[in-house]
Amino acid sequence: MTSFLTIIALLLSAVAAAYIAVTDPKRRRAFRQEQVTERTYLWPARLAILGPGVIFMLLGYWAAMVIWAGGVTVIGWGVAATSPIHIAQFKSWASEVQAALSARIADARSDVVARVKSANWSAGGRDAEIASLNERIRELEAKVSMLEGEEKPRISIAASGGNS
Repeated sequence: MTSFLTIIALLLSAVAAAYIAVTDPKRRRAFRQEQVTERTYLWPARLAILGPGVIFMLLGYWAAMVIWAGGVTVIGWGVAATSPIHIAQFKSWASEVQAALSARIADARSDVVARVKSANWSAGGRDAEIASLNERIRELEAKVSMLEGEEKPRISIAASGGNS
């Protein structure tokens, strides 16, 4: 449970750190991007970054707090080291991966549809074969019952001369 809470806290802190980095005026000037007119969620983002650590300390989840502190530090360095160029490259890579996965899913779907159709066709042919085999079984059962009803000739060992 503690590890789950720590992961959720790290994800929350990462989103908040990314928001602060994207809307930071000095960072946007450095990368020659247009300025953001209003930073609406600045204080909630700051609380989302630091809040989980305070909550972990108040609840006494010391291991979670230490893990979160280390993770938030790495996340902060990662966000600071990411430039808009890296983000654009990541977006293009992600769209390529998405297109490749979509193509593989479409191929797998068409393959499954083809297999299902061939299974249905082969099952249709097998239904007729099963019906003819059932008819043959009925014929053989009728012959067996007819033969069981007939008198069978009995051969006596004594009448045939015995065992000599």
